[in-house]
Amino acid sequence: MTAEQIGGRSGGLIPMQTLGGWWRLTGTLKPDLGGLDTNLEMGDSLTLIRKVDVLSPHIRAAAASQHVVARISVTLPSGSTVTLFNARVTDVEDTHELEEIELTFQKIEIENKRGKGSFGDNWH
Repeated sequence: MTAEQIGGRSGGLIPMQTLGGWWRLTGTLKPDLGGLDTNLEMGDSLTLIRKVDVLSPHIRAAAASQHVVARISVTLPSGSTVTLFNARVTDVEDTHELEEIELTFQKIEIENKRGKGSFGDNWH
């Protein structure tokens, strides 16, 4: 399933969001991973905050079934990309027009667009 939105304040294209074996989503993360200095440990979770849209029911279904998603790439407002491998949606909460999605994962990679740096961590 694919959702694409055109427009927005700048009148430009908002990044395409897709679901399948590899999810591509747009939003912000808590804790903030804008920098490369992270203190994540195995078992930690991240919360993705994004607008509710046509993909939301599929994300909620993944949480209900405890489905493991091979890869979830999140584009942050800074342009950086956070990629989670073997991720699981553990909770979804709606807050008006936004949803908060709690994610756990086995491996994380962070690509910082501003500083052209990257960070990765793998827990086996």
